[in-house]
Amino acid sequence: MTLDPLGPRRWVVGLWLAPLFTIPVGALAQDELAAIELILEYSLVDNVLEGQATAFLVALEQVVGSEVDLESAGVERVVGEEFALDRMRKDVVDLLRESSVPVVLEEVSELLSTSSIAQVSDLLADYEPPETLEAFVQTLQAKPPPRERVALLAGLAEAQQAAGFYLLLDETTREGAHELAAVLTEDRSPPYDALEDSVAEEQLERGHQFAVVSFLHRYRPVEDTLIASATSDYRTRQGQWYVENYSLALAGSIRRAALRVVERLDVGVSEPLRPSTVATLPHH
Repeated sequence: MTLDPLGPRRWVVGLWLAPLFTIPVGALAQDELAAIELILEYSLVDNVLEGQATAFLVALEQVVGSEVDLESAGVERVVGEEFALDRMRKDVVDLLRESSVPVVLEEVSELLSTSSIAQVSDLLADYEPPETLEAFVQTLQAKPPPRERVALLAGLAEAQQAAGFYLLLDETTREGAHELAAVLTEDRSPPYDALEDSVAEEQLERGHQFAVVSFLHRYRPVEDTLIASATSDYRTRQGQWYVENYSLALAGSIRRAALRVVERLDVGVSEPLRPSTVATLPHH
């Protein structure tokens, strides 16, 4: 997946809270599992998950600094094992199963495979931009895109909740890194502090702006009418279920992997670690 105003309340209210649509848990038959696989295939979930081990290690290094040699301490190896693609992918599937019933999964998989969203995905699958995103950004001031095009892609980014998606993943990663750092430094490292509302708002705004620019770069072969139609599809009940629950499942898989690392490296753990304090999907 590519990426309602933030109220005065804090958005760090617990990753375990119910998603946008609360749906009873039930055992799924093979056709429902196939629907989940179709959702993950459309979402290019493997591409997202493959970078999470590196992202976690970068976040951890920012907390521990030079106090811990992550390689010699065996941290890099354990992170690589617990953030392995197959393990995290299984977590995503399990978390989607826990928040789903068959009829919703079928509706969402049909939306992703037969709607305007699918047409956009097919067009982008064979498209390679002629320049890098960085080079494209350099051209924007001299050749600004039409305002109507910018507004269309801004609407698509909002419908996909792109800014909230990446902020949720980043904060889940950062929280896990702080918890592991506490183990590695015997609590000498700073604790995790959730973002203040004002900081979260600023990051969401920057994330939204980045999403719009990246969409301008990536979506050039897609006509305005098709972008408008895909945006409408994302705003449907099924589209928002997908946006919300897919995002939470990815964040949950990061959380589970981080907890596995902490539990392996902290032999003194005597109680299960608390659930994440990171929010449901932050809104821009």
